[in-house]
Amino acid sequence: MEVYRPRLAGPVPQADEVVATAVRSLVDIDLTDERSLSAAVRDSVAHAEPVSR
Repeated sequence: MEVYRPRLAGPVPQADEVVATAVRSLVDIDLTDERSLSAAVRDSVAHAEPVSR
């Protein structure tokens, strides 16, 4: 997952607008369950690592 800086200028983010990333396995996520997806996103954002430039 990529976290972008706020207030993007255009509809499609550019590579330099990524401020943090997180990687997660899809094996542990029930893609048919909205709660599972929401929890996966929430946890990924909480554990995202800043991008080094």
